[in-house]
Amino acid sequence: LDYLIIVNKMDCVDEDEEEEFRTQILHEKRSLNLKGLQKIYFISAKYPKRYPDWLRMVNYLIDRLHP
Repeated sequence: LDYLIIVNKMDCVDEDEEEEFRTQILHEKRSLNLKGLQKIYFISAKYPKRYPDWLRMVNYLIDRLHP
């Protein structure tokens, strides 16, 4: 089973804590040895332009639907 993790609500994380939060999520991914995980996207529906993963996620999903 392949899957994505989408971390929405990045706007709820203080800007000065964003990098530490991302690092913590990536560390947990490695420590849990998640098999089948394709990508992790860090987004905010409230501020999509502030998080480039939003566009990357949309492009990834479109590519998966129309290979």
